[in-house]
Amino acid sequence: RARDLHASLAVIWGSRLVTAGALLFLVFGNLMFANPLIWRIEVGSVPVFNALGLAYLAPALLALLYFWTAQKRGARRVATAAAVVALALGLVYLSLEVRRAFVGSVMNRAPVSDGEYYAYSAVWLLYGAGLLGLGIWFRQQGLRYASLAILGLTIAKVFLFDMAALTGLLRALSFLGLGLALIALGWIYQRF
Repeated sequence: RARDLHASLAVIWGSRLVTAGALLFLVFGNLMFANPLIWRIEVGSVPVFNALGLAYLAPALLALLYFWTAQKRGARRVATAAAVVALALGLVYLSLEVRRAFVGSVMNRAPVSDGEYYAYSAVWLLYGAGLLGLGIWFRQQGLRYASLAILGLTIAKVFLFDMAALTGLLRALSFLGLGLALIALGWIYQRF
């Protein structure tokens, strides 16, 4: 925002350095060295208002804000990068919230249950469907493409992991639910 108000060379380079530092901190800090799946970190038991919301949801929302400001000033590559960061952080946040819901505040040592595998697929599918709905509502092609990327990731997960990990009824429900959801999303995409 300061860059938009004051177009001096110092502010432009300062904004670039702050952006690069924030991205490095996200990758090396939140995703690697402070990842609750790797290290024993208590994230809290309340949904959304916990350490996961602060570490992943808040930066995803800030990346969306950065996307909008970059798009307004015509910086397409920067806007696209910010949108990808927001999309990825949103997926990481939702996945970690699913994990927290199944195993509690400390997530690094508990085994993954069949219900948790199924919940990941369901939440990712809902995330993709939500992005598709927003893309249709706001007439944003980028959101529609993002939804296709999330849906593609969900399909790959169902076929590669759920097929091997799930058993019995949950395996059947996973494939049935994915099939029905894809038919519905295909119809919605064609219709609107």
